[in-house]
Amino acid sequence: REVFSRLGETPFELARIHAEISAKVFVPLSLLNEIRRDYFKNLLEVWQKEMAYRCEEIKKWVKGKCIELSNPDHNFSAGNVSTEEYRLSVKIDKLPYLNTISLEKMYKVYIVLTDEIIRNLTKKAEGFSPPSPSSQGWDRGGGDLSSDETVTPFMMENDSIDLLLKIKDKVVFSLPVIMRDNGCGFETYAYFKKAVQVLIAQNFRQFQISNLGAMGLFDGEDVLLYADYPLYCLNPLSAMKLREWGFTRYTVSPEDDKENLRTLFSEDADVIMYQDIPLFTSETCVWANMKRRCPGMNQCSFKQLMVENEYGDRFVAMNDRCKTVVIGERPFSIIHLIPKLLNAGQRDFRIDLCYRDYTPEMIVGIFSGIQNSTTMKYSTMGNYE
Repeated sequence: REVFSRLGETPFELARIHAEISAKVFVPLSLLNEIRRDYFKNLLEVWQKEMAYRCEEIKKWVKGKCIELSNPDHNFSAGNVSTEEYRLSVKIDKLPYLNTISLEKMYKVYIVLTDEIIRNLTKKAEGFSPPSPSSQGWDRGGGDLSSDETVTPFMMENDSIDLLLKIKDKVVFSLPVIMRDNGCGFETYAYFKKAVQVLIAQNFRQFQISNLGAMGLFDGEDVLLYADYPLYCLNPLSAMKLREWGFTRYTVSPEDDKENLRTLFSEDADVIMYQDIPLFTSETCVWANMKRRCPGMNQCSFKQLMVENEYGDRFVAMNDRCKTVVIGERPFSIIHLIPKLLNAGQRDFRIDLCYRDYTPEMIVGIFSGIQNSTTMKYSTMGNYE
Protein backbone atom coordinates (compact mmCIF):
# COMPACT_ATOMS: atom_id res chain seq x y z
CA ARG A 1 0.00 0.00 0.00
CA GLU A 2 2.83 2.39 0.83
CA VAL A 3 4.33 1.95 -2.65
CA PHE A 4 1.06 2.39 -4.58
CA SER A 5 -0.11 5.37 -2.53
CA ARG A 6 2.79 7.48 -3.87
CA LEU A 7 0.78 9.08 -6.68
CA GLY A 8 2.71 12.35 -6.85
CA GLU A 9 1.07 15.14 -8.87
CA THR A 10 -1.59 12.94 -10.41
CA PRO A 11 -5.24 13.81 -9.63
CA PHE A 12 -5.70 10.35 -8.09
CA GLU A 13 -5.68 9.27 -4.49
CA LEU A 14 -5.42 5.66 -3.40
CA ALA A 15 -8.54 4.67 -1.48
CA ARG A 16 -7.80 0.97 -1.00
CA ILE A 17 -5.75 -1.83 -2.56
CA HIS A 18 -6.03 -5.61 -2.60
CA ALA A 19 -3.27 -7.89 -3.83
CA GLU A 20 -2.85 -11.66 -3.74
CA ILE A 21 0.86 -12.51 -3.75
CA SER A 22 2.30 -15.85 -2.71
CA ALA A 23 4.43 -15.72 0.38
CA LYS A 24 7.21 -17.48 -1.59
CA VAL A 25 7.40 -14.70 -4.20
CA PHE A 26 9.70 -11.73 -3.67
CA VAL A 27 9.01 -8.55 -5.71
CA PRO A 28 11.61 -5.80 -5.55
CA LEU A 29 10.39 -2.33 -4.63
CA SER A 30 11.92 -0.93 -7.81
CA LEU A 31 9.66 -3.22 -9.87
CA LEU A 32 6.58 -2.25 -7.86
CA ASN A 33 7.42 1.42 -8.35
CA GLU A 34 7.75 0.86 -12.10
CA ILE A 35 4.44 -0.98 -12.21
CA ARG A 36 2.80 1.86 -10.30
CA ARG A 37 4.25 4.56 -12.57
CA ASP A 38 3.27 2.78 -15.79
CA TYR A 39 -0.21 1.94 -14.57
CA PHE A 40 -1.13 5.43 -13.38
CA LYS A 41 0.51 7.06 -16.40
CA ASN A 42 -1.75 5.06 -18.71
CA LEU A 43 -4.75 5.63 -16.42
CA LEU A 44 -4.11 9.38 -16.42
CA GLU A 45 -3.96 9.51 -20.23
CA VAL A 46 -7.23 7.60 -20.58
CA TRP A 47 -8.89 9.70 -17.89
CA GLN A 48 -7.80 13.00 -19.48
CA LYS A 49 -9.07 11.92 -22.91
CA GLU A 50 -12.40 10.87 -21.40
CA MET A 51 -12.72 14.14 -19.48
CA ALA A 52 -11.88 16.19 -22.60
CA TYR A 53 -14.47 14.27 -24.61
CA ARG A 54 -17.15 14.70 -21.95
CA CYS A 55 -16.37 18.42 -21.60
CA GLU A 56 -16.72 18.96 -25.34
CA GLU A 57 -20.00 17.08 -25.41
CA ILE A 58 -21.32 19.13 -22.49
CA LYS A 59 -20.22 22.38 -24.20
CA LYS A 60 -22.01 21.36 -27.39
CA TRP A 61 -25.15 20.51 -25.42
CA VAL A 62 -25.08 23.77 -23.47
CA LYS A 63 -24.43 25.76 -26.65
CA GLY A 64 -27.39 24.11 -28.33
CA LYS A 65 -29.60 24.86 -25.35
CA CYS A 66 -28.42 28.48 -25.29
CA ILE A 67 -29.35 28.84 -28.96
CA GLU A 68 -32.71 27.25 -28.22
CA LEU A 69 -33.23 29.56 -25.23
CA SER A 70 -32.30 32.75 -27.06
CA ASN A 71 -34.83 32.18 -29.87
CA PRO A 72 -32.64 33.55 -32.68
CA ASP A 73 -35.51 33.53 -35.15
CA HIS A 74 -36.99 36.59 -33.46
CA ASN A 75 -35.39 39.77 -34.74
CA PHE A 76 -36.48 43.17 -33.48
CA SER A 77 -35.53 46.44 -35.08
CA ALA A 78 -33.61 49.19 -33.34
CA GLY A 79 -34.25 52.89 -33.69
CA ASN A 80 -37.74 54.28 -33.15
CA VAL A 81 -39.32 52.04 -30.55
CA SER A 82 -43.05 51.42 -30.69
CA THR A 83 -45.34 49.50 -28.37
CA GLU A 84 -45.79 46.86 -31.08
CA GLU A 85 -42.11 45.90 -30.86
CA TYR A 86 -41.94 45.03 -27.17
CA ARG A 87 -44.11 43.81 -24.31
CA LEU A 88 -44.03 45.87 -21.15
CA SER A 89 -45.09 44.65 -17.71
CA VAL A 90 -45.30 46.50 -14.42
CA LYS A 91 -44.95 45.41 -10.80
CA ILE A 92 -46.56 47.44 -8.01
CA ASP A 93 -47.07 47.22 -4.26
CA LYS A 94 -49.80 49.87 -4.03
CA LEU A 95 -53.09 49.46 -5.90
CA PRO A 96 -53.75 53.21 -6.46
CA TYR A 97 -50.85 53.18 -8.94
CA LEU A 98 -53.21 51.37 -11.32
CA ASN A 99 -55.12 54.60 -11.82
CA THR A 100 -52.07 56.21 -13.47
CA ILE A 101 -50.92 53.28 -15.61
CA SER A 102 -52.28 52.55 -19.09
CA LEU A 103 -53.23 48.98 -18.31
CA GLU A 104 -54.34 48.22 -21.85
CA LYS A 105 -50.69 48.62 -22.90
CA MET A 106 -49.36 46.31 -20.19
CA TYR A 107 -48.55 42.68 -20.94
CA LYS A 108 -48.63 41.60 -17.27
CA VAL A 109 -49.46 43.45 -14.07
CA TYR A 110 -47.58 42.01 -11.11
CA ILE A 111 -49.22 42.78 -7.75
CA VAL A 112 -47.21 42.35 -4.55
CA LEU A 113 -49.39 40.47 -2.07
CA THR A 114 -49.40 42.81 0.90
CA ASP A 115 -51.62 42.26 3.93
CA GLU A 116 -53.84 45.18 2.90
CA ILE A 117 -54.38 43.86 -0.62
CA ILE A 118 -55.14 40.37 0.66
CA ARG A 119 -57.68 41.66 3.18
CA ASN A 120 -59.46 43.80 0.60
CA LEU A 121 -59.60 40.99 -1.95
CA THR A 122 -60.95 38.68 0.75
CA LYS A 123 -63.61 41.22 1.67
CA LYS A 124 -64.56 41.54 -1.97
CA ALA A 125 -64.84 37.78 -2.35
CA GLU A 126 -67.11 37.59 0.69
CA GLY A 127 -69.32 40.40 -0.58
CA PHE A 128 -68.13 42.72 2.18
CA SER A 129 -70.01 45.99 2.48
CA PRO A 130 -68.00 48.69 4.28
CA PRO A 131 -69.67 50.02 7.44
CA SER A 132 -70.79 53.59 7.73
CA PRO A 133 -67.98 56.07 8.41
CA SER A 134 -69.57 57.42 11.58
CA SER A 135 -69.66 53.97 13.19
CA GLN A 136 -65.96 53.50 12.55
CA GLY A 137 -64.73 56.99 13.35
CA TRP A 138 -63.57 57.68 9.79
CA ASP A 139 -65.03 61.15 9.53
CA ARG A 140 -62.64 64.09 9.47
CA GLY A 141 -63.79 66.51 12.10
CA GLY A 142 -67.22 65.33 13.33
CA GLY A 143 -70.72 66.25 12.24
CA ASP A 144 -72.58 65.23 9.09
CA LEU A 145 -70.35 64.79 6.07
CA SER A 146 -71.28 64.53 2.43
CA SER A 147 -70.17 61.48 0.43
CA ASP A 148 -67.39 63.55 -1.15
CA GLU A 149 -65.89 64.23 2.25
CA THR A 150 -66.04 60.67 3.53
CA VAL A 151 -62.91 58.54 3.27
CA THR A 152 -62.51 54.89 4.32
CA PRO A 153 -59.53 52.59 3.77
CA PHE A 154 -61.70 50.05 1.99
CA MET A 155 -63.35 52.63 -0.25
CA MET A 156 -59.96 53.96 -1.39
CA GLU A 157 -58.99 50.47 -2.59
CA ASN A 158 -62.42 49.34 -3.78
CA ASP A 159 -62.17 50.72 -7.32
CA SER A 160 -58.71 49.19 -7.75
CA ILE A 161 -59.98 45.79 -6.61
CA ASP A 162 -62.81 46.01 -9.15
CA LEU A 163 -60.24 46.85 -11.80
CA LEU A 164 -58.14 43.79 -10.95
CA LEU A 165 -61.18 41.57 -11.34
CA LYS A 166 -61.66 42.95 -14.86
CA ILE A 167 -58.10 42.26 -16.03
CA LYS A 168 -57.56 38.80 -14.54
CA ASP A 169 -55.72 37.61 -17.63
CA LYS A 170 -52.99 40.18 -16.95
CA VAL A 171 -52.80 40.01 -13.16
CA VAL A 172 -49.94 38.05 -11.58
CA PHE A 173 -49.86 38.03 -7.77
CA SER A 174 -46.34 38.15 -6.38
CA LEU A 175 -45.51 36.34 -3.14
CA PRO A 176 -42.68 37.46 -0.84
CA VAL A 177 -39.23 35.93 -0.60
CA ILE A 178 -39.66 35.08 3.08
CA MET A 179 -42.60 33.11 4.45
CA ARG A 180 -42.13 31.94 8.03
CA ASP A 181 -43.38 28.73 9.59
CA ASN A 182 -44.48 30.62 12.71
CA GLY A 183 -45.31 34.22 13.50
CA CYS A 184 -48.05 36.71 14.22
CA GLY A 185 -50.15 35.78 11.17
CA PHE A 186 -49.03 37.91 8.24
CA GLU A 187 -46.02 36.59 6.32
CA THR A 188 -46.48 33.03 7.57
CA TYR A 189 -46.74 30.12 5.17
CA ALA A 190 -50.22 29.22 6.45
CA TYR A 191 -51.41 32.80 5.95
CA PHE A 192 -50.36 32.86 2.31
CA LYS A 193 -51.75 29.37 1.77
CA LYS A 194 -55.19 30.69 2.70
CA ALA A 195 -54.69 33.84 0.64
CA VAL A 196 -53.75 31.81 -2.43
CA GLN A 197 -56.86 29.67 -2.03
CA VAL A 198 -59.05 32.81 -1.88
CA LEU A 199 -57.45 34.18 -5.05
CA ILE A 200 -57.77 30.90 -6.93
CA ALA A 201 -61.44 30.74 -5.90
CA GLN A 202 -61.86 34.11 -7.66
CA ASN A 203 -60.30 32.60 -10.82
CA PHE A 204 -56.91 34.29 -10.47
CA ARG A 205 -54.50 31.76 -11.99
CA GLN A 206 -51.13 33.51 -12.26
CA PHE A 207 -48.63 33.75 -9.42
CA GLN A 208 -45.02 34.85 -9.08
CA ILE A 209 -42.74 33.35 -6.45
CA SER A 210 -39.28 34.26 -5.17
CA ASN A 211 -38.70 31.17 -3.04
CA LEU A 212 -38.87 27.57 -4.26
CA GLY A 213 -40.57 26.61 -1.00
CA ALA A 214 -43.61 28.57 -2.15
CA MET A 215 -44.25 26.01 -4.89
CA GLY A 216 -45.95 23.89 -2.24
CA LEU A 217 -48.71 26.48 -2.00
CA PHE A 218 -49.93 25.39 -5.41
CA ASP A 219 -49.82 21.60 -5.18
CA GLY A 220 -52.60 20.18 -7.32
CA GLU A 221 -53.74 23.62 -8.51
CA ASP A 222 -54.22 24.63 -12.13
CA VAL A 223 -52.07 27.76 -12.11
CA LEU A 224 -49.27 29.44 -14.03
CA LEU A 225 -46.09 30.07 -12.03
CA TYR A 226 -43.60 32.85 -12.70
CA ALA A 227 -40.08 32.99 -11.22
CA ASP A 228 -38.93 36.35 -9.89
CA TYR A 229 -35.29 37.41 -9.87
CA PRO A 230 -34.50 36.37 -6.23
CA LEU A 231 -34.46 32.81 -7.59
CA TYR A 232 -31.25 33.94 -9.34
CA CYS A 233 -31.61 32.66 -12.87
CA LEU A 234 -28.04 33.53 -13.87
CA ASN A 235 -27.30 31.09 -16.68
CA PRO A 236 -29.14 29.13 -19.39
CA LEU A 237 -29.02 25.92 -17.37
CA SER A 238 -30.90 27.51 -14.48
CA ALA A 239 -33.44 28.89 -16.95
CA MET A 240 -33.96 25.42 -18.38
CA LYS A 241 -34.34 23.98 -14.89
CA LEU A 242 -37.05 26.51 -14.08
CA ARG A 243 -38.84 25.42 -17.24
CA GLU A 244 -38.57 21.77 -16.18
CA TRP A 245 -40.13 22.67 -12.83
CA GLY A 246 -43.10 24.17 -14.66
CA PHE A 247 -42.40 27.91 -14.51
CA THR A 248 -43.97 29.85 -17.36
CA ARG A 249 -41.71 32.90 -17.15
CA TYR A 250 -38.62 34.01 -15.29
CA THR A 251 -37.11 37.40 -14.45
CA VAL A 252 -33.38 37.98 -14.81
CA SER A 253 -31.52 39.70 -12.01
CA PRO A 254 -31.10 43.51 -12.17
CA GLU A 255 -27.70 42.93 -10.51
CA ASP A 256 -26.41 40.98 -13.52
CA ASP A 257 -24.05 42.45 -16.12
CA LYS A 258 -24.69 43.09 -19.79
CA GLU A 259 -22.75 40.17 -21.23
CA ASN A 260 -24.35 37.54 -19.01
CA LEU A 261 -27.85 38.97 -19.49
CA ARG A 262 -27.56 38.45 -23.23
CA THR A 263 -27.23 34.70 -22.68
CA LEU A 264 -30.63 34.71 -20.95
CA PHE A 265 -32.70 36.68 -23.45
CA SER A 266 -35.79 34.73 -24.54
CA GLU A 267 -39.51 35.07 -25.10
CA ASP A 268 -40.27 33.88 -21.57
CA ALA A 269 -37.75 36.17 -19.82
CA ASP A 270 -38.47 39.56 -18.29
CA VAL A 271 -35.68 42.15 -18.08
CA ILE A 272 -36.17 44.73 -15.34
CA MET A 273 -35.69 48.22 -16.77
CA TYR A 274 -36.50 50.28 -13.69
CA GLN A 275 -36.47 49.33 -10.02
CA ASP A 276 -35.66 50.48 -6.51
CA ILE A 277 -33.48 47.47 -5.75
CA PRO A 278 -33.93 46.27 -2.16
CA LEU A 279 -30.37 46.05 -0.88
CA PHE A 280 -31.30 44.25 2.33
CA THR A 281 -34.13 43.73 4.79
CA SER A 282 -33.73 43.84 8.55
CA GLU A 283 -36.16 42.31 11.03
CA THR A 284 -35.54 45.26 13.35
CA CYS A 285 -36.73 48.85 12.99
CA VAL A 286 -33.92 51.34 12.44
CA TRP A 287 -36.01 54.14 13.93
CA ALA A 288 -36.82 52.22 17.10
CA ASN A 289 -33.13 51.36 17.51
CA MET A 290 -32.16 55.02 17.16
CA LYS A 291 -34.82 56.24 19.58
CA ARG A 292 -34.45 53.21 21.87
CA ARG A 293 -38.19 52.89 22.09
CA CYS A 294 -41.09 51.66 19.95
CA PRO A 295 -44.54 53.27 20.13
CA GLY A 296 -46.16 50.24 18.47
CA MET A 297 -47.33 49.71 14.89
CA ASN A 298 -50.61 51.58 15.28
CA GLN A 299 -48.95 54.63 16.84
CA CYS A 300 -45.81 54.77 14.71
CA SER A 301 -45.39 57.64 12.24
CA PHE A 302 -41.96 56.62 10.94
CA LYS A 303 -41.89 56.06 7.17
CA GLN A 304 -38.34 56.47 5.95
CA LEU A 305 -34.91 57.79 6.84
CA MET A 306 -31.94 58.84 4.70
CA VAL A 307 -28.64 57.29 5.79
CA GLU A 308 -25.09 57.70 4.50
CA ASN A 309 -22.07 55.41 4.70
CA GLU A 310 -18.43 56.34 5.19
CA TYR A 311 -17.92 56.65 1.41
CA GLY A 312 -20.68 59.17 0.95
CA ASP A 313 -23.17 56.72 -0.60
CA ARG A 314 -26.73 57.54 0.42
CA PHE A 315 -29.53 55.07 1.07
CA VAL A 316 -33.17 55.17 2.10
CA ALA A 317 -34.18 53.06 5.11
CA MET A 318 -37.93 52.44 4.90
CA ASN A 319 -40.45 51.13 7.41
CA ASP A 320 -42.15 47.93 6.23
CA ARG A 321 -44.46 46.71 9.00
CA CYS A 322 -41.82 47.25 11.70
CA LYS A 323 -39.05 45.79 9.52
CA THR A 324 -36.49 47.94 7.72
CA VAL A 325 -36.00 47.75 3.96
CA VAL A 326 -33.00 49.62 2.56
CA ILE A 327 -32.93 50.87 -1.04
CA GLY A 328 -30.47 53.10 -2.85
CA GLU A 329 -31.06 56.83 -3.04
CA ARG A 330 -31.04 56.51 -6.83
CA PRO A 331 -33.16 53.89 -8.62
CA PHE A 332 -31.76 51.39 -11.10
CA SER A 333 -32.74 52.33 -14.67
CA ILE A 334 -31.73 51.17 -18.15
CA ILE A 335 -34.91 52.21 -19.94
CA HIS A 336 -32.90 54.30 -22.40
CA LEU A 337 -31.32 51.06 -23.65
CA ILE A 338 -34.56 49.49 -24.87
CA PRO A 339 -33.65 50.01 -28.58
CA LYS A 340 -30.32 48.19 -28.08
CA LEU A 341 -31.97 45.37 -26.15
CA LEU A 342 -34.58 44.99 -28.88
CA ASN A 343 -31.80 44.76 -31.43
CA ALA A 344 -30.18 42.04 -29.28
CA GLY A 345 -33.38 39.99 -29.47
CA GLN A 346 -35.10 40.78 -26.16
CA ARG A 347 -38.63 42.17 -26.19
CA ASP A 348 -40.10 41.61 -22.70
CA PHE A 349 -39.39 44.27 -20.10
CA ARG A 350 -40.62 45.09 -16.61
CA ILE A 351 -40.97 48.25 -14.57
CA ASP A 352 -41.07 47.91 -10.77
CA LEU A 353 -42.86 50.56 -8.72
CA CYS A 354 -42.28 49.20 -5.23
CA TYR A 355 -41.02 50.41 -1.85
CA ARG A 356 -40.81 54.10 -2.71
CA ASP A 357 -43.98 56.24 -2.64
CA TYR A 358 -44.53 57.15 -6.27
CA THR A 359 -46.65 60.14 -7.19
CA PRO A 360 -48.72 60.13 -10.39
CA GLU A 361 -46.26 62.65 -11.86
CA MET A 362 -43.32 60.32 -11.14
CA ILE A 363 -45.10 57.37 -12.75
CA VAL A 364 -46.00 59.39 -15.84
CA GLY A 365 -42.37 60.53 -16.09
CA ILE A 366 -41.08 56.95 -16.01
CA PHE A 367 -43.43 55.72 -18.73
CA SER A 368 -42.71 58.81 -20.81
CA GLY A 369 -39.02 57.96 -20.55
CA ILE A 370 -39.77 54.47 -21.83
CA GLN A 371 -41.72 55.78 -24.78
CA ASN A 372 -38.91 58.18 -25.73
CA SER A 373 -36.00 55.95 -24.65
CA THR A 374 -34.52 58.73 -22.54
CA THR A 375 -32.10 58.42 -19.65
CA MET A 376 -33.77 58.82 -16.26
CA LYS A 377 -32.28 61.58 -14.15
CA TYR A 378 -30.67 60.67 -10.82
CA SER A 379 -30.63 56.97 -11.66
CA THR A 380 -27.91 54.33 -11.81
CA MET A 381 -27.20 51.50 -14.25
CA GLY A 382 -25.79 49.28 -11.50
CA ASN A 383 -23.66 46.42 -12.82
CA TYR A 384 -25.06 46.59 -16.34
CA GLU A 385 -22.20 48.75 -17.63
